Amino acid sequence: MTSIESDKDPNLKTTKEIIEQTLNLPETKKIDRQIVKKICELVGTRAARLYAATIGAMLFHCNMVGSQCSVDVDGSLYEFYSNFETRIYDALKELYGPDIAQHAKLGLAKDGSGVGAALMACVASKMKRRPSSNFNVMSLQKAMPDNQSIRDMRNRRDFIELLVYYPCSYGDDPS
Repeated sequence: MTSIESDKDPNLKTTKEIIEQTLNLPETKKIDRQIVKKICELVGTRAARLYAATIGAMLFHCNMVGSQCSVDVDGSLYEFYSNFETRIYDALKELYGPDIAQHAKLGLAKDGSGVGAALMACVASKMKRRPSSNFNVMSLQKAMPDNQSIRDMRNRRDFIELLVYYPCSYGDDPS
């Protein structure tokens, strides 16, 4: 999709090659290539809006709107898709206003799923050491980091990522 969107040739030569050779489709007309390019732009914009909606919802849920924060995003779409970060910021402004976009700093999280898995392993290990081995929501909440530990992490880049895994652990007092 990046190659198609970046195709500046008047006849969309790169798009033609991708459609005809990579997708093994017959000879295309210029209008066909223009439609494919527009579809790629729309799909990329929609993906950025979904990211932005999730980020904005998390910031509202955690009462962090207006606060300076870092949000790390994992995935090859964010890492390799051209202008994707700009589209996320544009969508944040459009959906939630300029305040969120100004205060949220996006960054690339390498191996975010690995960090999440390690966090869950830590919680599971802590729960296993408890006398009651019955799994329930209350025992999971007790195994989570306490509110002070989370507040201490506020300026670290993994703060929002932690909140994704433990949305209930953030207390009523966001200070």
